[in-house]
Amino acid sequence: LMSDHIPVPSVKNIVRVGDFTLYVYAFRPLTEYELKCSAAQWLKETKRRSFPKSGEASVFTIYGFDQ
Repeated sequence: LMSDHIPVPSVKNIVRVGDFTLYVYAFRPLTEYELKCSAAQWLKETKRRSFPKSGEASVFTIYGFDQ
């Protein structure tokens, strides 16, 4: 029986833009390209044009997920 449940990714990748930190959770360490794509996706989802001056946020990806 195949489950539709995707486990929560547990590998924390960190992207720093100035004093802002974006935690990108995935199923494996991500490449620089994947981190850039994840950061761009976060901007799109939060309807921002640029990263905040400071603070932190998290985004979850399915990079590295293998059925």
